[in-house]
Amino acid sequence: MPVSAPIPDDHSALLDRAMRLFRCEGREERWMKWGFVLAANLYFVFLAIAETGPINLYGCDVSLLLDGGWRILNGQVPYRDFYLALGPLEYMITAFGLLLAKGNPQGIAFGNVAFGIVIGAWAWLLTRRRMTTVPALLATAWLILISTCPTPVSSDPGVLSCAMIYNRHGYALLGLVLIECAFASPRSRFWGGASSGIALVLLAFLKLNFFGIAGLFLLATIPIKRAELSRLWGFLAGFAAALAAFALY
Repeated sequence: MPVSAPIPDDHSALLDRAMRLFRCEGREERWMKWGFVLAANLYFVFLAIAETGPINLYGCDVSLLLDGGWRILNGQVPYRDFYLALGPLEYMITAFGLLLAKGNPQGIAFGNVAFGIVIGAWAWLLTRRRMTTVPALLATAWLILISTCPTPVSSDPGVLSCAMIYNRHGYALLGLVLIECAFASPRSRFWGGASSGIALVLLAFLKLNFFGIAGLFLLATIPIKRAELSRLWGFLAGFAAALAAFALY
């Protein structure tokens, strides 16, 4: 009569078994990626349709975003032609959504969805060289959700509102910087640094508190070895390019 093998007591064996759940290859990996893309697209379609209503908290923020987005869409320049309670980036996102929606307030949802798509693509390009497929997809999904979920941060899930999305956008950009700082990749040091440089400028033109925290992350991970200097050059290139784009605008 066959006897079942005893369960190993070795903690490393148990850890190895747990880590196998995060590994997938070949056809399984392809199916997982396409399933993720399908789920993300369905989620974005739902947000584009439903995110602007109902709004039962912080309704004043919606008027703030629509006002700034409308002004930018009609040629006014932030800090020159009108006062901004926030950095110009959030109003630019709303303006892009209003352009897609042909001036309809649904543009808030369209802009948020566009931002979520950019964050999702950015997160996947950043994580796929730093993690295996499953953790990379989980990190990407988390950043998409944190940037687009139609509930204000720290509020009850039953509270639906597209207001205060600028905080979610800040957390998403901050998450990109944190991933780049925490997970080094010898094959993409330059582009990883460029990613953080661009994200830092975007945070500066979104909300300065997020910019400060991202700056601390980057200061704590300044490259001190010659082999890591390409990350510094990438950071300076990304920072300069993003800053020049805002300055030209």
